Amino acid sequence: MSNEKEEIEFKWEAKSVTDFDVFFDSLKKYSKKFTAPLSMIQNDYYIDTTNFDFLNKKVALRIRQVNQKFCLDFKYGQILEKGFVKRTEGRIKLNSETLTDCLEEIENMENILNVQPNNLQILFEIKNNRTIREFFIDEGHCFEVCFDDFTVSSPDHKTESKKEIELEIKTSDETYFNNLVEKITKTSNLKPATSSKFKTGLKLIGKEI
Repeated sequence: MSNEKEEIEFKWEAKSVTDFDVFFDSLKKYSKKFTAPLSMIQNDYYIDTTNFDFLNKKVALRIRQVNQKFCLDFKYGQILEKGFVKRTEGRIKLNSETLTDCLEEIENMENILNVQPNNLQILFEIKNNRTIREFFIDEGHCFEVCFDDFTVSSPDHKTESKKEIELEIKTSDETYFNNLVEKITKTSNLKPATSSKFKTGLKLIGKEI
């Protein structure tokens, strides 16, 4: 039904795109091989049942829209400590072409992580202007770096805007990644993020996980 994988990443707080430039200056000390920047707008709709069955199992469930294509993502087993994030994630392609139809399609699924997705509601929405680049260090070490400029909106029109820089392992190992993160943090003087997008949204609606 879905392909699950372990996700390991690190997040830093950012005040502006200038921080992203500073971050890249730090990266250039370790690599000269970068892909061209790719910019996109992601609309993420975090959902749950009216009984919060997924939150009760510490599962984040979201519908992601990029252009007119939708997918369903779920994440669980999350560790967030001083910017470091480690969790399991899975993705299911959706065939629907509207958000309303996506909710109906998901409700017709047999189950997701042993939870029946009935009576779904939108908890909050995140509109994210994302810039992505990949870079390579030595043989076998590839990473994805993102600059995210996002706004979280609740159903009762509360909003919170933030910016962050995210570094994710594509092909590497955790020890190598942690050493790289430590070096970049020192040379860039950026502060590790203290909250994820998901937890920012939960706080906005008075929930926690």
